[in-house]
Amino acid sequence: DCYGNGTCDDGLVCEDDRCVQAPVDAAPPPDACNGGEPPAVLFLNRCNETFAFFPGEMDSRTNRAPFLTETVQLAPYPHGDTSWNLVVARVREHLLPFHIEVTEIDPAPEPHHEAVICGGTGAVMFVGDPEGAAVYPNCELIPNSLAFTFADRMGDSPEYIADAAVRHAAMAWGVEYTGE
Repeated sequence: DCYGNGTCDDGLVCEDDRCVQAPVDAAPPPDACNGGEPPAVLFLNRCNETFAFFPGEMDSRTNRAPFLTETVQLAPYPHGDTSWNLVVARVREHLLPFHIEVTEIDPAPEPHHEAVICGGTGAVMFVGDPEGAAVYPNCELIPNSLAFTFADRMGDSPEYIADAAVRHAAMAWGVEYTGE
């Protein structure tokens, strides 16, 4: 019999409340740690060209954020490809245990979360953390969230930039950041 969360041991899959051998070409079973849902998707947006974000209801698919009062243009990631690749690798490393798919290709219009890691041109519209911006929803997930990290304000430190990007994205997922 399957466990109450729809999983089985030893590589078996739950089918009609029974654990059975998965066909060889079958996709892996849904992850029990994620309520049986497919992994969340986090798009790392380096703003390859000057990129616009708009005021409105939070939606990564349309680049809208409620804390914006007007359209904001952000400059591309300022530290080059080698630095960017290190940022991507570290973000993936941080999020691997949480079953979050990290991509550099915008999955819009599909649902996804977005970590915008760009230069801060136009970022005067953001108040609070000078390194970035995110909405903290009191321990609730914001669907299609946007979180901003201003890489030009941190110097060329891929580890620091990646850590800040994960922190800002996690806040939009309802994870409280205590500053520790």
